[in-house]
Amino acid sequence: MFHQNSTDSGNMSIQPYLNLDQVTVTAMQKAENGSATYTPMVFYKIYRLLAKIVPSALMVKFTSVEGSTK
Repeated sequence: MFHQNSTDSGNMSIQPYLNLDQVTVTAMQKAENGSATYTPMVFYKIYRLLAKIVPSALMVKFTSVEGSTK
């Protein structure tokens, strides 16, 4: 969750923007209704699924910010 008006043009800027206030309210509502987890947006749901099925060493290389080129 990053600021929408960030001037950083690295890898993190390709991820969809999340409104922290909206995600917090929704997550709290889901928790009150008994949900153990809440994952917003299809992009993050797919990412979460990939993190479960792809070996962790490969996910680290895929999500590494340090190795990115600007």
